[in-house]
Amino acid sequence: MTKLNRNFLDKLRLSNLWKDFLDLFVGITLKEVLTFLVFPVLIIFLMFLPLMVREHLSLNIYNLSWWQFFTSAFIHKDFSHLWHNLQVYFVFVIILLIFANRTNNKVNLLWLFLITIVSLPIISSLVQILIYPIFIPMIKTSQGSSGLVSAISGFLPILWMHYISKEQNQNLINMNFLYICVLYVVLLFMIIYYPIHKNVFLIILLLLLLLLLAFLYRKNLKLI
Repeated sequence: MTKLNRNFLDKLRLSNLWKDFLDLFVGITLKEVLTFLVFPVLIIFLMFLPLMVREHLSLNIYNLSWWQFFTSAFIHKDFSHLWHNLQVYFVFVIILLIFANRTNNKVNLLWLFLITIVSLPIISSLVQILIYPIFIPMIKTSQGSSGLVSAISGFLPILWMHYISKEQNQNLINMNFLYICVLYVVLLFMIIYYPIHKNVFLIILLLLLLLLLAFLYRKNLKLI
């Protein structure tokens, strides 16, 4: 057996894999973990409120109350709806926290997270009350964290590009890149939250647009 093969087999040993896995979390503090646990704990707590209270906190498109602009993003219709959002949230938060930790981007990740949690529910609610009565008037109420979770998934390309920009001493975050991020989030939202067989055409269209923008953006990026 060659030395190269022996080294490869040594790296595949369970003890080495476990050590490499634990090394991913070195530098992540308990305070940072608890920060990202506040959101899931909050939406789980709200799920146990009486149905009447949850309905009052949901966004009522045709009978609005001012607090619903914010609270509707943290209310869920049922436990299945809640569980789905929690699964996606934890998958992306773990990846983001590890990536931010390894690239010294934890402060940027925290600010992105806080700004999104505070601002996106209000922006999303405003869009819904403007769009729903015109295009989907049958929907009278709206609730759920799907928009928040999808937006959080969009942090990954932003942090990745910020890291590359620092490595190259060149700002690579421009409008083309932001368009790519938006399409990425929308595409991910469609794939995760809607049956793919009902939206395959839209998903293919979004994917093609994403690839086109990435192709146009390629000149701004060089290998590091």
